[in-house]
Amino acid sequence: MAFRVSMTRQSIYLVEQDDIVRDSLKVLLESNGFEVEDFRTIAGMPCDDKFSQAGCLMLGFDRHIEEGLALTRALNDGGPHLPVVFLVGRGEPAARAAAIRAGAFAYLERPVKESVLTYTVRNALQSRRQGLAANGTAP
Repeated sequence: MAFRVSMTRQSIYLVEQDDIVRDSLKVLLESNGFEVEDFRTIAGMPCDDKFSQAGCLMLGFDRHIEEGLALTRALNDGGPHLPVVFLVGRGEPAARAAAIRAGAFAYLERPVKESVLTYTVRNALQSRRQGLAANGTAP
């Protein structure tokens, strides 16, 4: 998947099927100074130039993890690396290993401490900035 990158702003793209969990995560992240665009499904995410605004992608999956793995692989094939953070309700070792093999930046289990979540997101955003700078695509 190829896309142009514009880093005038870095949004966290949050995909979570559970409305209550998604809303809670959005409020938590925004209260920590992050810009968040939230989606119920991967299919609802923009796949055009707007997608280039993502600084990182947070996927909240317990079921349908294969969708997240496929997206992670696609995003990391060519172009600047987009950090993907999996946030799951119950972490299974096989799923964790598959996510890391697919190129996930992190694999966190809920409940997760706010400090751990914000630290991970900050590091993911920093990784994105560094990757863009190394590829010469940062402004």
